Amino acid sequence: MVNLLLLLLGLVMDMAPLIVIMTPVLLPLVQSVGMTAEQFGVVMIINLGIGLCTPPVGNALFTGCAVGKTTLEKTTVAIVTTLHCDDWCVVLDNIRTMDNDDRTKTTRVNEIKDKPFSEAVEPITYC
Repeated sequence: MVNLLLLLLGLVMDMAPLIVIMTPVLLPLVQSVGMTAEQFGVVMIINLGIGLCTPPVGNALFTGCAVGKTTLEKTTVAIVTTLHCDDWCVVLDNIRTMDNDDRTKTTRVNEIKDKPFSEAVEPITYC
């Protein structure tokens, strides 16, 4: 439901004002259903970004067409696949969030809270 709201608002407003207006309103709501602030931030940016590339307002879409000297129709056909991939990423993230169990987070915190910092932080390895 939050995704749909953000997507619809992203269709008619710019991203920056929506972030400032909607974050304090929606963050407590999504945290109450188990979503972390980081997850909500990613979902918000993806949904508002999709809105920026979609008519009727589509600021990014019209700007891209003007800079690239191409038609709106050609550009829309080219980005449809990307927009569908973004939509599926948001849907899959929501499914994963619904299955998220807070016990795993609590267990991890309890495991590391009494350890010194050097033991609690996992080393970073580069491939």
